[in-house]
Amino acid sequence: MIWLLGTWHSAGYDGVGWIAFALVLAVGIWSASSPLITQASNVGQTYGLLMATALIRLFAQLLDINVIGALLLAVDVYALANLSHLSARQRCVSAFWLAALFCFSLPIEPIVQRLLGYGLQQLSADLACSLLWPFFDNLVCSGVRLQISGRDVMVDLPCSGAQLLSTALLVTCLVNCLVRPAWRWGAASVVVSLFTALIFNAVRVALLAAGIAQEEVLGFSIMAPLPHSLLGVFMVVLTSVVIVAFSRCCAVVPRSVARQSRLTQLLIRRPALFATLFLVSALSIGAIQPQPVDKSPSLPPPEMPRVAAGFLRSEAPLTTLEKTYFTRYGGSAARASYGPFGLLLVSTSSPLRHLHDPTICLRAMGYDVQLQGVDHVQGATVYRAVADKQMGHEAATENQSYIVNITYRSASGRQALSIAEVIWQWARNPRETWTMVQRIVPEHEAVSAAQVADFEAVIKRSMKVALSALHSDYQVEIFGDVANVVLKQRFYNHFERPLNARYLFPLQRHAAVHAMTMRVGDEVIVAQIQEKKTAQKTFQDAKSAGKSAALLEQHRPNMFTQQVANLMPAQTIEIEIAYSHIVPKVDGAYELVVPLIVGPRYQPAGAGVAPEISTDEISGAAPDAGQWVLEALPVRPPTAGIDLPATFTSERVAMQVNLEAAGTIHALHSDTHPLAIRDVSSTQADITLQDGQVLDNKDFVLRYQLAGEDTSAGLLSHWQPEEGGYFSLLIEPPETVALDQVLAREMVFLLDCSGSMNGLPLDASKRFMSQALQSLRPEDSFRIIRFSDAASEFSHRAMPATPSNVAYGLSYVQSLRGSGGTEMTSGIRQALAAPVEGERLRNVVFLTDGYIGNEHSVLALVEQLRGDARLFAFGVGTGVNRYLLDELGRVGRGFTRYFDPTKDAEHMHGVVTRLVERLQTPVLTDLSIDWGDLQVTDLVPRVLPDLYLGDTIRVTGRRQHQAQVRTPVVLSEVAQRPAVRRVWARTKLAELMHEFITPIPLRSPEQTNDELQAAVTNLGLSYALASRWTSFVAVSQKIFNTNPAGNLEGDVARVW
Repeated sequence: MIWLLGTWHSAGYDGVGWIAFALVLAVGIWSASSPLITQASNVGQTYGLLMATALIRLFAQLLDINVIGALLLAVDVYALANLSHLSARQRCVSAFWLAALFCFSLPIEPIVQRLLGYGLQQLSADLACSLLWPFFDNLVCSGVRLQISGRDVMVDLPCSGAQLLSTALLVTCLVNCLVRPAWRWGAASVVVSLFTALIFNAVRVALLAAGIAQEEVLGFSIMAPLPHSLLGVFMVVLTSVVIVAFSRCCAVVPRSVARQSRLTQLLIRRPALFATLFLVSALSIGAIQPQPVDKSPSLPPPEMPRVAAGFLRSEAPLTTLEKTYFTRYGGSAARASYGPFGLLLVSTSSPLRHLHDPTICLRAMGYDVQLQGVDHVQGATVYRAVADKQMGHEAATENQSYIVNITYRSASGRQALSIAEVIWQWARNPRETWTMVQRIVPEHEAVSAAQVADFEAVIKRSMKVALSALHSDYQVEIFGDVANVVLKQRFYNHFERPLNARYLFPLQRHAAVHAMTMRVGDEVIVAQIQEKKTAQKTFQDAKSAGKSAALLEQHRPNMFTQQVANLMPAQTIEIEIAYSHIVPKVDGAYELVVPLIVGPRYQPAGAGVAPEISTDEISGAAPDAGQWVLEALPVRPPTAGIDLPATFTSERVAMQVNLEAAGTIHALHSDTHPLAIRDVSSTQADITLQDGQVLDNKDFVLRYQLAGEDTSAGLLSHWQPEEGGYFSLLIEPPETVALDQVLAREMVFLLDCSGSMNGLPLDASKRFMSQALQSLRPEDSFRIIRFSDAASEFSHRAMPATPSNVAYGLSYVQSLRGSGGTEMTSGIRQALAAPVEGERLRNVVFLTDGYIGNEHSVLALVEQLRGDARLFAFGVGTGVNRYLLDELGRVGRGFTRYFDPTKDAEHMHGVVTRLVERLQTPVLTDLSIDWGDLQVTDLVPRVLPDLYLGDTIRVTGRRQHQAQVRTPVVLSEVAQRPAVRRVWARTKLAELMHEFITPIPLRSPEQTNDELQAAVTNLGLSYALASRWTSFVAVSQKIFNTNPAGNLEGDVARVW
């Protein structure tokens, strides 16, 4: 009863239940004040009902469901009406219909909207469409959404008819209470009232839709408060007239006659027995611990974006009222502010208990709330909330108003616009978790439209569903040392709505991506290479037109995204990407690397927000602190290789490698994946994964050697008509170096101690440091620098490599721990800015996983500060940032190596020993090539780097003559390699991009950014290569989706 009284005065319920209660009270007093005509008192039935309702009410309290206890008050009203002999008086009334009338003192309309609202919306929309068809040829009906002459009409909850239904039933109960019809006629009156309310509500919706479409003809807006309200009142009057007219035809029940049942007689004879049974039952139920049956399990707090609209997230505690609404029965909720913007996320697997209509919550918090409609672009229901001191909002100021956008999203990607739709869908799948996303945008001049748009865009990206339905199949053909790879990506939509999917994936950093095809059903589309902005427009146009489309974009040389538009339910789209690259020779063995994972990136302060799908940066102010991001992948489920949700399949990647070498293959193995090897011949082998298909949670690395190979130099060439010749030359150093050629060194060890390096990576770095320090020569000196959020050094100057100093250094290294961000530039400045003491060669050994987002600024800083120093990059991990690490080795005129920290101690010892040996000294420096009479052009690299033991140099270029030419190396067309042409173009493109990130005064020749961008774009278009400014796009001819605006947006989930 206390809860019921609370709903009458609570602004949250906007309740008018007191009117029904007043009617019940007035009718009861009106009847009771008249004289009795007959005696009609069934005491046993009455008291039996009172005892039963009391016990059920106790059970309702046990389950913490207030509405059950409130509904049982109607039974009490029925019992009291019987005790008062209301059906036997001169002004007799029906006790049953009086009790039914009392039910409307509850907040019936919100309850009906909550439980049946979405079904009523759809029914009202369907009926309204049927009424409008004869009058409008351009009518489009889609679910609860109508379109007339291109104008949207949304049948929202207020248009569902719940209010008219409630009013019609209330009138029916009031009339029947006075008329006292026979039960058949009473049931018929309820059916008539329901049918009439539905029909007149459909008429109302149809009139509103027609009025919106013909607003110019009417000369006024039918949605204005006065005409909108008058239309609603008119429909209520018409419905009431029909109900009253029908009641005049009903047969009337005669006045009750007194009768005594057996229960009544027993109760009169043994009242103490009944009282004792009732008391025992009540005490037993009351002693049971309250346990609601529809609780949600505790869920992890919803993830929120760190930055939105240029503001850092500021977490805010939930109010007491919000805790009562959203977390009292499990689930989880979180609130945060972004400057003037607010965000509330509520997750639950029991939306019937936890999720509430926003108007209820906001009104209870002291806001005057008005529904503004539905934003189909943002996929949100829009409310306007004005803080009102009269409604209890203590912090309210005059005209303080907000726009509140509400979206509901399920774990499987379903989206709803109202709590009624959520419950409707949840009833079909009760195990599903739902999240309410409430965005609060202030209405005042200090907030710009651009900030509002950015805030909505960031939140929308963070809401995207994580898809697991992707399969990747790699077909690798290796001829000599050229790899031609075909990557097949199959996207499958397991949702019930069309889908726009996006997949962030890695490729080999030297990959020349030269072709893409898309297969949709029986249609095969060959992708076109276009300038990136043109390709993006082509893709967006196809997406808006409902066509299947695919867009391949490069964001880093080793980082790509594949976007797929209009993937229909239960449909598969297959994308084929073809690329070529040289298989490098590392430490005496060829090494094929197929990257399968993109690690997170740390974005330092001042570096802007991590790059998004477009080439532009996200607008808004840069954060004042670094942030961890996963570039172009806003949503990443918290998964790991040993902690996968049930929606993931481990069979995501298949690998087939066909190797055809120039000599006998031996030592063929992989340290990353077990292999199944079939030897075709001594020079050919077919390799697959032993497990068939695997999870994409670490890179695939294949190594092999060739017996009897003369490896001093190797050559591939190709002649292209009308273009000329292309060649690729491999140079290797001698295997030994004279000790008297060794220079004294200053060894600078730069250790990444950020959070991503904590654990196995940092332990592996310490093992490397232990062997490296103990391998220093007496004439060497050393420095140790660690960096995470900032850089610090073991000593203030370079220390001589004495045994005691080395011991101190080892002790310092063992004390290091991993935490914080990756402010890599601070470590590089510390390592390179200080002058070298004496005539020493400075070698900087860099141990890191490379998980940063500002690669370009890091490489530019190394280029600026390096001087005569050499930088060696050692990648520690199973899925490191190979692009950054390879570039550090190249720009630093050193080399790059990788090692897996998950391997056993013996394996790690061998790897570290070989790496330490490579650091001893360069084998060849100041290299040049005598080309003789050969006319070569466009050589890449222009300046040859130093050669270290176990390393190689590849020189690519173009030439003018097709005939065989004899130089110190013989060039001939014996073995044509079309991939050599693409490899040269990709290498030239990489050199241009290296110039692009180099400060303009250091460029050779000096070129502007616009000139370099034009050169890269022309190269990409001429050779059909994906690059920073060129992309592949494929568009189907067929239109698959007639309503692309309703698509889900999803990111294919990454796995760790």
